[in-house]
Amino acid sequence: MPPRPIHRWKSLWLGLIILLFLIWAWAKSRSHSDRICLFVQPGIIHFLRSRGGYLQWDCAYGHFSGPHPPLITFDSTSRPWNPGLLPAPLRYDEHPNRPYIIRVGIACWFITLLYLIPWLTFLAWRWQRHKPLLLDKSLSQIQPS
Repeated sequence: MPPRPIHRWKSLWLGLIILLFLIWAWAKSRSHSDRICLFVQPGIIHFLRSRGGYLQWDCAYGHFSGPHPPLITFDSTSRPWNPGLLPAPLRYDEHPNRPYIIRVGIACWFITLLYLIPWLTFLAWRWQRHKPLLLDKSLSQIQPS
């Protein structure tokens, strides 16, 4: 069976859909803040957040007053962030006024790059592997038997 042309590869189209999602998430994180809060134990809150061009994990620990919130909450706010087009790829900081908050983040452009490199490498490898078969097929169609 002859190999399929590149526009019929599932790996191309699925990879393109994932790439478009990553670019959309990057663009959205520059103007919105989306957050999922996980309350795993009393006194420990995990925040998974997309904000300011970063996908970040925040951990707050300590003694919080008030009733115990639900296990998972989600909120979204629209705020204009201006992190620049390419902020630093990795980010770690502790809040200066509140030492019980730890933030670890990875820039959305860096996640996109980490995805693009292996995906394009795979497509190039697959193209190189199928190229001789495609050339043989096209030559047999041109030359009469």
